[in-house]
Amino acid sequence: MTKAQLLRGTFRVLSLKLAKANVPLLVTNHVYDVIGAYVPTKEISGGSGLKYAASSIVMLGKKKDKEGTDVIGNIIRATMHKSRFTKEQKKIEVKLSYDTGLDRYYGLLDLAEKYDIIKKVSTRYELPDGRKVFGKAINNNPTEYYTPEIMEQLEVAAAKEFKYGQVGVEEAAALEELENDG
Repeated sequence: MTKAQLLRGTFRVLSLKLAKANVPLLVTNHVYDVIGAYVPTKEISGGSGLKYAASSIVMLGKKKDKEGTDVIGNIIRATMHKSRFTKEQKKIEVKLSYDTGLDRYYGLLDLAEKYDIIKKVSTRYELPDGRKVFGKAINNNPTEYYTPEIMEQLEVAAAKEFKYGQVGVEEAAALEELENDG
């Protein structure tokens, strides 16, 4: 057997057995550039077995997060290459600081602005309570500005942005109640 055939057979057998046992399988792999393509594309190495067996394939990239000339972390860009659960080709960025770890609020301001939860007025942002603050102030002290009400609205906005179908406020509230009860 060739390497690609062996990998395809392995993932076919493993994915069935792991699904029955309700156990997730995470695999990391490297990619390479496709030669001869008009548009530069990335291809997963190891043949097609992994691509067909996977429920989700996330392509990761990174750039440096700097303060002046000092590198303080990375901005990790995740692109959903394949997904059975969310919209494909959606991109998000996550901030990973060397000091504090993952920033749970990074990128929420853009989502809040897109769905009119927080409105941009000139160079500042207008919060639902009427206050106008700069984006840097929100990013420097997110717990003060991202109230539970705003976070609930952002949850619904994220569902509209990334999930299949249209999720209304009632469905989002029902899903949240199910998660809290479970």
